[in-house]
Amino acid sequence: MTSQGGSWDEKSLFLYLHKPTKYIPGTRMSFIGLPNAKDIADVIKFLKKNTNK
Repeated sequence: MTSQGGSWDEKSLFLYLHKPTKYIPGTRMSFIGLPNAKDIADVIKFLKKNTNK
């Protein structure tokens, strides 16, 4: 993920949470992504609410 660089916006977070290995090739983790768009939106909403952004 360090090769990704930059900052994360809602669109990039959505794409990553949906299919991490497709969004950042070479990602090695057991998390295969969230298939449900509402679940992804809920995670992003939680992150926005619980960070200073």
